[in-house]
Amino acid sequence: DDNLPATHVTPSMANEFCRRMDSLQGTQWYRLPTDKEWLFAAHGGHYSEQYQFYGSNRPDYVGWYKSNAQGHPHPVGEKVPNELGLFDMGGNVSEIVRNPATHKTSYLSLGGNYSQTADWMQPRPQDAPIMSAYSSPMIGFRIVFDWTYHVFDTGF
Repeated sequence: DDNLPATHVTPSMANEFCRRMDSLQGTQWYRLPTDKEWLFAAHGGHYSEQYQFYGSNRPDYVGWYKSNAQGHPHPVGEKVPNELGLFDMGGNVSEIVRNPATHKTSYLSLGGNYSQTADWMQPRPQDAPIMSAYSSPMIGFRIVFDWTYHVFDTGF
């Protein structure tokens, strides 16, 4: 199903996807988000209403997790988006993010997934370090289109 999140993706594969997007577009604007960027977006950015989960106080409204997913990922966008209009920030599949901080690995997975309890969908950093060659049916990725830096850099 084309609407399912990409899974079985390693951080290296996600970075390669970004490089290929850049190549197709003739840019250097696509990348994985940092953990702080991802958390800011998942919380709803400046529009955050301080929900218990990413976009609602009821986990069933915003995400697929152990109690409602029947053991598999679901098509993206079937649940309510968060305040920024982003779907599946909590649950469905965990997402690979860059971690420029002091962790032993430079990648984490955030957001919880269909095999975890709703606690993993709560807006707090519950980092799970992952190695660059690790893939899982419960881990996917979301990319950032980093236009702000390049708008000023290119004079647009």
